[in-house]
Amino acid sequence: MEQVKLLKRIPLFRNLDDSDLGLIATKLHRERYSKGVYVFNKGDFGDTLYLVDSGELAVVGDDGDQAIAFLGPGSFVGEISLVLAQPRTATRQVVIDAQLWALRK
Repeated sequence: MEQVKLLKRIPLFRNLDDSDLGLIATKLHRERYSKGVYVFNKGDFGDTLYLVDSGELAVVGDDGDQAIAFLGPGSFVGEISLVLAQPRTATRQVVIDAQLWALRK
């Protein structure tokens, strides 16, 4: 299963066996985002982890104008908010149309 391979890349899930990963994978939902869309903003409440399947996201700096990092296929974001119920630590904007797998709390 494609989603299990994606989950294995995430340190949080790395040591789980395939049956547990399979159960988690059933909770993943594919979402599509167009270029320019903000997946989330710094300070937003977060309850979702995202796995980048295709496309590219930018980590937007505090000034809101400049990308400080880029995340492509195989990357993941939102794990801190998912586990600790903390606000988002940075804004993520789509720079190339993206398909993401979402895992909600």
